[in-house]
Amino acid sequence: MPVTSASLRSPSACRRFANAVTPLALTLTLGLDAATAQSVSREEVAHVLRHTSYGPTPTQLTNITTEPLLQAHLTAQLNAPTTGYSAGAQPYMSLFAPEPLPPPPYTGGANHGWDRETLRAKQIVLALTSDYQLRELMTEFWERHFSTGIDKVKATAGTGELAAVYYEWHENDGFRQRALGNFADLLEWSMESAAMRFYLDSNTNCSNPARGLNENYAREVLELHTLSPGPAAAPHYSNDVDIPMVTLILSGMIVNQDGSPGYLAACHDFGPKVVFANSPVPQFNAPGVVPPFQTDLNAAREMALFRDHLVAAPQTQAFICTKLIEYFVGDHQAVDPTLLTACTNAWGADGDIKAILGVIFASPQFRNATGAPDWTRVSLPMTRVVSQARILEGSLGPATLLDPLLVRLDRITTALDKIGGLPFAFPSPDGYPAESEAQIGTSVTWIYGDYAGRIYADALASPADQARNLIYDPVTLLQTEVARRNLNFNLAGDVALSGIELQFHSRYSTADLNTATAFLTLDSQTGLPDVWPPTGPNAPTEQDHRCRLMLAFLNTIAQASEK
Repeated sequence: MPVTSASLRSPSACRRFANAVTPLALTLTLGLDAATAQSVSREEVAHVLRHTSYGPTPTQLTNITTEPLLQAHLTAQLNAPTTGYSAGAQPYMSLFAPEPLPPPPYTGGANHGWDRETLRAKQIVLALTSDYQLRELMTEFWERHFSTGIDKVKATAGTGELAAVYYEWHENDGFRQRALGNFADLLEWSMESAAMRFYLDSNTNCSNPARGLNENYAREVLELHTLSPGPAAAPHYSNDVDIPMVTLILSGMIVNQDGSPGYLAACHDFGPKVVFANSPVPQFNAPGVVPPFQTDLNAAREMALFRDHLVAAPQTQAFICTKLIEYFVGDHQAVDPTLLTACTNAWGADGDIKAILGVIFASPQFRNATGAPDWTRVSLPMTRVVSQARILEGSLGPATLLDPLLVRLDRITTALDKIGGLPFAFPSPDGYPAESEAQIGTSVTWIYGDYAGRIYADALASPADQARNLIYDPVTLLQTEVARRNLNFNLAGDVALSGIELQFHSRYSTADLNTATAFLTLDSQTGLPDVWPPTGPNAPTEQDHRCRLMLAFLNTIAQASEK
């Protein structure tokens, strides 16, 4: 297995970075001379695209050949529009125009188009087809960070499946619009979303003794969304003092009948509050509001002031920046303090996500400076299954009707379901685990192998079964790669080499290559040795089957799980 290049995290490289980097400038400070800086290896392009998208496509690997082109790509990704869809995704997104909702409170079962399957499909299709890959990656990142689940939302709201799906759909769209914006807006959006208010019982948090207080959201907004618990020796907040005080600040947050955020003045505590008085977090003193009050604006203002206090806290800045660094750079060792400081310096007043990512992408820690293999983290489930489709140029077919599109995604959604990675379904508020260790295991490996095998099996299946998978042409894909490398498609070793280096570049072993070659020289029906390319009347079909088998095998080796 390849090893991490220590030179990426050398003190001298970090000092150069700290002195030279400017947020959003994306000018790499790797100590390269002007001539060398203009060229970039195919492997490094793949490294950058693996970390900033749901995986590179063959076209991207062919077209991005210089450092300016790679930097232009990153800049375009950071500056993706906040609304709308790219040209590649728009035809499919036009199918995700659900039927009009009935009048609120949206009671009853899900309507066609307003159901879990369609909600999940929308996120998967965007991961597959959107040119705004970083925006989609960050949408999923924030969905996991501010995690909610349909089942709990449905149970708490008490209005049925339709309402729960609508609340999740609306929240997800908001994360997409704010994905590359600022953390303050993301926190506000999550705090005011119906999905979050029902999921963590904010709507039941009432200072009126007849109804009672609920600490669920107060606890999670500190532990999971902003400050983090902090070290055991100096925790960021007190469970027996700060959590009850924050609960009072957030009392009265309800969901209106139409799903919009509401503030019930009769449930809000208007007394003075002192929070974080005995912790490393700066103290928050909320002034008391003297009754009688005319509206609930004072309650909303108090919540907003506390939200701003959390965004400004150094502990929140360090926590969010650390999560972003671990996601984009790697989680196999402690975060480099120089990079963490540079990211918190880019935070600004509201948590500028674009500026922070600009710092990360320009850092030597992020870039594979030597071109050496650098295993920094294991892919999360969505990235793992979608990246294989993207590198094989998998297609959804024509964007005609919603139902055939949903069927076409069956292999992906089945794999995600078996892994426990279906969007909007994690049962606890900490969200799907992001750590590399959580993505590794015997059962998970088997599931990915099964997913890979079905890519091959669909070539032999009935038309109905073939419709349950993405469309791809392995022979043409490999012929293009062989020609690009000036190799010979009539040599099995050349075809296998092109297939393995398309996906893994130099990150493979001799045994991997030999096994891939063997798949091309065995009859797919009998398993007996045969010539390559196959001959006889069934040669085109046999050639297709062997190429599929070889590519399916490559999707099962360890490198296929690398982020």
